[in-house]
Amino acid sequence: MKQKIAQSLSDFLVFIVKLVYRYPQLSMLKMPDEVYKELTEELKGTKLVIDRKIESAFTSLSETSSLLNELEALLKERTEKLNQLRNEYEKYSELALVEQKKAEAVVLQIRDSLNQGRNIERWVGFAINIFAGIILFVLGIWLGPPLTEIILGR
Repeated sequence: MKQKIAQSLSDFLVFIVKLVYRYPQLSMLKMPDEVYKELTEELKGTKLVIDRKIESAFTSLSETSSLLNELEALLKERTEKLNQLRNEYEKYSELALVEQKKAEAVVLQIRDSLNQGRNIERWVGFAINIFAGIILFVLGIWLGPPLTEIILGR
């Protein structure tokens, strides 16, 4: 309430000063030229300050607007990239599940094949070792005496 009264009083005084400045004949008191000059300079200065502030505010709003547009474009771009990544993730996770099932089936098949072949390989290995042992035994009996004579010189 006090601010409204102070503002009204201030506006009224500014109006009176402007009126006296423009129409000095209305005034009962004659103002010296120095006061007119000071008031004129002050009013012009106030107008220039206000113009500068308005210009500064306009520039600032323009920059803010362009910055917001850039941020909006950047946000849209990142949102699109995020959606693409999300879609790729879903696709690869489904593919991974399918591949995991296939890999489990292949591993089970290989394990079964190895288990079946293991017994056969054991018997084949046993037979080869027995056959090689018999051959070495026969060669030892047959070549033992001549080699003994050659090595020991008897």
